[in-house]
Amino acid sequence: MSAAEATIRRATLEVEVDGVTELVALALRDDAWIATSSDGRTDGPHVRAALQALGIAVEAGEEGERISRVPDAPRPQSWLQQLAPLLEELVTAIVRGGVRDFRESPSVSEALGAIEAILPKAVPLGIARALGRLREALSQRDVEKAARLLDGVTRLSQELSSSGETITPRIAAWLASHDGTVAELGRASRVSLSDRQLLEVGRGRLVGHERRGIERRHLLCMRSGTVYREDFEASGEGRTAGPSPRLLRVGLAESFGGPAPKRLRLLQYEVVPRVDETTLKRAGEFARRDFAALIDLYRKSKRSFPALAEPFVLVAAERYVDGSAIDREGHWLGLRGKGGEVERFRQVRARAGVRWLAGRLSDEEGVIVLWVHSACVEDAGALRFERLH
Repeated sequence: MSAAEATIRRATLEVEVDGVTELVALALRDDAWIATSSDGRTDGPHVRAALQALGIAVEAGEEGERISRVPDAPRPQSWLQQLAPLLEELVTAIVRGGVRDFRESPSVSEALGAIEAILPKAVPLGIARALGRLREALSQRDVEKAARLLDGVTRLSQELSSSGETITPRIAAWLASHDGTVAELGRASRVSLSDRQLLEVGRGRLVGHERRGIERRHLLCMRSGTVYREDFEASGEGRTAGPSPRLLRVGLAESFGGPAPKRLRLLQYEVVPRVDETTLKRAGEFARRDFAALIDLYRKSKRSFPALAEPFVLVAAERYVDGSAIDREGHWLGLRGKGGEVERFRQVRARAGVRWLAGRLSDEEGVIVLWVHSACVEDAGALRFERLH
């Protein structure tokens, strides 16, 4: 086939206008061009420059510049409507190219770029985290982890395609922003909480999509033992105030559906910067001592939300040996950290007894591991909080 007979149906362009660079995703559907730039606009200067570069005429009208289209063409889809087929294209590109050859696969990079180009500026943190984890798995050539994440991406794509206008719990978990609001999501899966005390037991930064990371804080409810999480763009607004560790006296909050730990938005709260021994002792009552049940909990969570499951737990081990926590029945969890957390824990443990250890569950080659964040230790008869991460 000659070049004259070829038809461009999809393109992603990096466009600079007046020193500002945006990605512009274009797609030809039903004889109509649809274009969206990464600043969320469909009619801005970056869109017009991209259309002109491809020789597509721009028609002026009462509503300003718009893409030339055939009569009676459908209206441009929202980013949420565009997402399902783009996710499907991403999965197809990775499967065809193979996880081990990801770095040499332009089709995978193009598919990821097309998804990022249609996302709103307030990127939904569920999908940001999943895409970040997927990029990480591909760069590490971790076939098992990549397959699990692709399973989650496929489930979301299928649910978006079949649910119509209904916002299911899975869609809400993936696409709600840090405060639980995306225009299309309304009040899906929202539950009010009041009169609670929450102990912060972990915080840190996680990989998001390529433009921004995610800051996550883990909060233990002192009434129920439930662990919640706060997620924010690492460079964004809206974080709760205060040092770590800290105790929060919460007048009103909202939790949202999805995998454990559930997302939390604090609306009315007071910060207590000092955590007393009574609080630390009470927290220890919620620590898990049966690691077999803990492993089962992780596997169930992973089956329900394969791309988003990252349970956070408190554990009380019978003993610690060679970088592992072991329970009374001999079941064990590997201890992991990326910034010297495990070594710091060894140093703490060498001079004090450990009441409980808090961290995020994951798995490596079939072994369940705990990425350590904090610990409660007993030294000279007194309890204290040790931040490890």
